[in-house]
Amino acid sequence: MRVPTVMAVAGTDPTGGAGLAADIKTIHALGGYALPVVSAVVAQNGWDMLGCVVTEPALLLAQMEAVAKVMAVDMVKIGLLGSAAAMRAMASWLQATGRPAVLDPVMAASAGHIFAGDEQQAVLRGPLAAAVTLITPNLAEAGRLLNTAQATSLAGMVAQAQALARVTPWVLLKGGHFPEQGVPHLETPDVLAGPGGVVQLYRGARINTPHGRGTGCTLSSAVALYCAQGCPMPVAVAKARHHVRASLRRAADLGLVAERGPLQPFA
Repeated sequence: MRVPTVMAVAGTDPTGGAGLAADIKTIHALGGYALPVVSAVVAQNGWDMLGCVVTEPALLLAQMEAVAKVMAVDMVKIGLLGSAAAMRAMASWLQATGRPAVLDPVMAASAGHIFAGDEQQAVLRGPLAAAVTLITPNLAEAGRLLNTAQATSLAGMVAQAQALARVTPWVLLKGGHFPEQGVPHLETPDVLAGPGGVVQLYRGARINTPHGRGTGCTLSSAVALYCAQGCPMPVAVAKARHHVRASLRRAADLGLVAERGPLQPFA
């Protein structure tokens, strides 16, 4: 029996907390095999962005083809794509191969660096969103994709998730940075919208930790892995959220930094 595989396309992080490092750890922790593709070499940590070199589209595609020629690719997980050209190349490759994909639409680093300007956002909400199976924006990213203010209520989250689901099969709108108005400030709601108007709400108590670097990467990689294992999307999301919450609770056990440290995906 073959191990499920996820091609993880993302930028590097020398601290091992976010991007490709988080993807690889998550996929392996959950019993899968990661096929890493470097979309950018990024000099970053939880506080600073010191430099970024985006992989040229031709080299990005060459990495993916090198994998696809010799290994089965059950799912693709996409993180940072630092140029509109790379996004278009990825959309074309997905459409040509028909492979299912989870897109974490990274628009800014946790240190504040902006990766996606107007042109990149247009490709994200257009051909790239149409080529993937699921997108996992946070509140700010959803607002940018819809060219509107971010949601400040559960009803607003549902409406924005449904709006995005008109251009892609599934949308998981993450409420981890949800403002206090509209829901209890100790709660983190996520909204899944899908085909036929399907909407599912996931709720959980906010986890009190100074860490959390790579949370979005971990969640999207976990969803991709569970989909690769054959889980229906609502189940894959539920299992992925459980894994992220457990990883957040264990984050302090690593003892690496006082704050803004990585998650601990291994039990």
